[in-house]
Amino acid sequence: MKKILILCLLISSTIKTNCQTAQEFFEKGNLAMKNPDSYRFAIIDYTKAIELDSSFTLAYSNRGIARLSLEEYKEALLDFSKVIQLKPKNEKAYVRRGFVKFQINDVDGAILDFIKANDLDAKILTQDYGTDQKFPDFYILRGLAKIRLNQRENGCLDIHKAKNLGSKRANDFIQKNCIELNLDSINRSAENIDKELAEFLAGPKLEIQSSGVKVSADNFSKGIPFATTSNSASDKRNYTDSELKEANKPENIIGKPIKIGKLLVAQNEFPKKSDWNNAKAACSRLGTGWRLPTKDELFILYQNKNILRNFSKYGYWSSTEGVLNGNKGVAYFQDFTLGSTKPILENKLSTWGVRAVKSL
Repeated sequence: MKKILILCLLISSTIKTNCQTAQEFFEKGNLAMKNPDSYRFAIIDYTKAIELDSSFTLAYSNRGIARLSLEEYKEALLDFSKVIQLKPKNEKAYVRRGFVKFQINDVDGAILDFIKANDLDAKILTQDYGTDQKFPDFYILRGLAKIRLNQRENGCLDIHKAKNLGSKRANDFIQKNCIELNLDSINRSAENIDKELAEFLAGPKLEIQSSGVKVSADNFSKGIPFATTSNSASDKRNYTDSELKEANKPENIIGKPIKIGKLLVAQNEFPKKSDWNNAKAACSRLGTGWRLPTKDELFILYQNKNILRNFSKYGYWSSTEGVLNGNKGVAYFQDFTLGSTKPILENKLSTWGVRAVKSL
């Protein structure tokens, strides 16, 4: 960007130039987003901002929101994935990407993104929402995430909320997940239910800041969450330093290893989640031969999780690296909550569970 600015300054003042910065194009895009009829122009401006600054996270995020509003789901998915690549701990990017995945019928992938968002910020499933007639399916997705997190009654209340807002898909999910709960008999008013719904669909109260330009979330996609704050992830249990040191001792992790095929599996997982590089290092510190499982080995562990036990995290790292949208900083992890889901690629800076193995 500095080179572009210098070039503009060097051009003779007698020549009219249109040199604009990435920030200026970004703010033009924000202004265009005030009018739904101008979303296409906003996408053009955000794209110009990105061309000038390929790490402009907010531009990718807002372009994704514009594309989502135009039902360009494939393109929106790429934008939100790019935000996650640039800022792996941006919980709201996972929420947005999850919503897009739900629209293209990748239900398991959508739930996984919501669970990941909740892992980064536990408020995701507990704060207040406002109601939103345009995106009732959002409540289905949040409800399914709650059900996966053993909050079934509250999850089914969310799915019923989607039905009351006019979702055409809600009945199918009620039949699959909630039919025997007889929620109609639960004595809770719609007002009380609304108080449990989190802040992402609050509309005009949510605002995005950008160098003097303030745009209401109500003008962006009628309530899809915007702010790009990031919160540190932490495991649910708070360990003291002495407890953590004791739990991480090789003899306590390895315990009485379990044989699965040609693998020895450590009896226990590591107590805290870790990024990929630290996960590899932690396994190697257990002693000769101990390592992260490959993605195929990890899938075998997933298939035998009821025998192996001691899996408390949503997902676990494998040692297998990959490439995602040209990004080599990714590796495969296995979700341990979703049916027959195969290992998928994730940014190495993300934090997941760690279970060590050793070849026989």
